Amino acid sequence: MPVFENSEVVLDPLRQATEELEVLEYHELAAEAFYLMAMVFDKLGQLEEREEAAASFMKHIKALENPQDEQDPLFNIH
Repeated sequence: MPVFENSEVVLDPLRQATEELEVLEYHELAAEAFYLMAMVFDKLGQLEEREEAAASFMKHIKALENPQDEQDPLFNIH
């Protein structure tokens, strides 16, 4: 089944994964999940959603690059 027919089959598990990974502060896997979401949104032509997922991807990449940065809002997620 192509993603175009039922994108929620792909997006729902990715959304759930990103929520849980953010709570756990597991930035590497969260970045990967947001990257995949951005790719799906891009293929669907949903540019606003793609940009939101891409921004979240970048936040997690920055958190990986600067793990000691307590100013990062992702650093203090509980």
